[in-house]
Amino acid sequence: MQKHIVFDIKISEQWADALQIELSDFGFDAFLSHETGFQTSVPLERYEDAATWAVLNRYKTYDADLNITQEEVAEENWNKKWESNFEPIRIDKQCLVRADFHPTEIGFDYEILITPKMAFGTGHHQTTKLVLKYLLDNPPKDKTVLDAGCGTAILGILAKKMGAKSVFAYDIEEISAESSRENAEQNQVAIDVACGTIRSLAITGHYDLILANINRNVLLDEMEAYCSLMHKASTLVLSGFYAKDVDVLMEKANSLQLNKVKIEQDGDWTCLVLSLLS
Repeated sequence: MQKHIVFDIKISEQWADALQIELSDFGFDAFLSHETGFQTSVPLERYEDAATWAVLNRYKTYDADLNITQEEVAEENWNKKWESNFEPIRIDKQCLVRADFHPTEIGFDYEILITPKMAFGTGHHQTTKLVLKYLLDNPPKDKTVLDAGCGTAILGILAKKMGAKSVFAYDIEEISAESSRENAEQNQVAIDVACGTIRSLAITGHYDLILANINRNVLLDEMEAYCSLMHKASTLVLSGFYAKDVDVLMEKANSLQLNKVKIEQDGDWTCLVLSLLS
């Protein structure tokens, strides 16, 4: 059974977001917030000890009130801890995200059931909420959708519930692909899910809407591939990065003839909507 390195990080609120985005660059995901900070994990096989502690030690020099505990845990044990802290997410009265052990609530336009597991994308993180809100404000009815780095496939599931013609989701982690398939079945929607990268899967064709909630480095690396899957009326929605990263992402976007349609923020986390220049 796969093992994970789990960090419980107590940190002042003003530094929490910045540290999360830096850790995400080293493969950490599934950030679970608590009153004094957050927990996060990375598969043991992908854990970079020296690089991770270089970041953490730098934050110790800030006025961040930092305290860190680290442990190696089996996947099933971390899943139980994750589930015990999973709380429903409510986006206005438009969308309810809950686990199957939560009761349903009336009055929401859409309800999504998510089995947490180790996969990123339960709706708790600001970047996931930003893309969910984009979908709610811009219904993808009859559109073909690509959910890149899908995590739990929460974005693809909502797109399908809102009338998307088709959804193809993929993630580099097998646990995410497995979780996405289970979540799609639980929500009674048809989504194609694959494990791999946009290059290893040799994805072809054109999509009306591409959703990529990953991190800055992956977005920069894969943006050209996303662009190759777009047509003149396509929309590319990027999230998973900090506001300070917008300039470098837009520099890459402009080099690919992508135009900024809009930008949204939740704290310092950011969502960037792009289209091809006509």
